[in-house]
Amino acid sequence: MIITIDGPTGSGKSTAARGLAERLNFYCLSSGFLYRALAYILLKHFGYTKEDLYKASKNDIQQALDPKKFKYEMSTKNCGLVIFSKENITSFLKSEEVSQGASIIAINKFVRQKLTDLQRELAKNKNFILEGRDSGSVVFNDADVKFYLTAELGERAKRWQNLQKMRGEEISFEEAKKQVKERDTRDQEREVSPLIIPEHAIIIDNTYLTQTETVDNMISSIKKQSTSF
Repeated sequence: MIITIDGPTGSGKSTAARGLAERLNFYCLSSGFLYRALAYILLKHFGYTKEDLYKASKNDIQQALDPKKFKYEMSTKNCGLVIFSKENITSFLKSEEVSQGASIIAINKFVRQKLTDLQRELAKNKNFILEGRDSGSVVFNDADVKFYLTAELGERAKRWQNLQKMRGEEISFEEAKKQVKERDTRDQEREVSPLIIPEHAIIIDNTYLTQTETVDNMISSIKKQSTSF
């Protein structure tokens, strides 16, 4: 069974995916982690700067994603660890530099195809939850159940502000709101795999919902929609 969770920045996709995976004992994958991992590898191992990531060569991208070196290890207890050259690089993928790098490489058609193929391979023969910005619209447009999580801009900005604070970066609410709005625009207007509401997706506005309530709503929807659940 494949379940996808799409939505904009601060909509709670990652938290919902982890909570849902734990409740259902499914594997889960954050597509954003793959883009962050590739950006980190290109920056730290291939000598790219954030400014020239947009012109990363196909050869470097292929080498960075070489399955002999690049591994995404999943379990039903977490949404995955990224290993490169036998080193767990997961903890390095949360910086703002890597986040910005991921946004840059995400518009590269070759990168998107390679990582889409990887996500489909990882999901083979598994009960699987994928969260991201094109999970149900592109990667698994035939998923058994699709969700689109959203929330009011102010609430999403507050969540994103709190996330940055946890990472040691203090920003004002107005700056957080500005950055989240810019990310929304960039995601929605990009040429390759823009953020949209996938066809047949169940839309959940969790502005006033707790994390538990969001997952409860999702499980209820799965039971109603899927005969195989």
